[in-house]
Amino acid sequence: MVLTKDIIQSMRQLGRQNIPRDVEDILLERLGNEPLPYTYTEQDIAEQSRKIIQQFHSPGGKLSPLRQLNLCEKTKKGKENERKIGNPEDEDINF
Repeated sequence: MVLTKDIIQSMRQLGRQNIPRDVEDILLERLGNEPLPYTYTEQDIAEQSRKIIQQFHSPGGKLSPLRQLNLCEKTKKGKENERKIGNPEDEDINF
């Protein structure tokens, strides 16, 4: 199970929660894809969403650590993909 825009919309309506667009983007980035080889349960999504929304509504709206974490994870995944694919500049080509 993954978080979708429809689920966020129902959280807004049924849960009467204020979920701004930038928080929605972070929620979808973090919970919108399955963390293979694992899967999210409905409880996982509800709890992680609650924590992110609560962090946003805390004094100072501390979402910047989550944004930085997302950037670090993207950079890490990019480097892992480079290792899998290989960087052509690193290979010695003999003719």
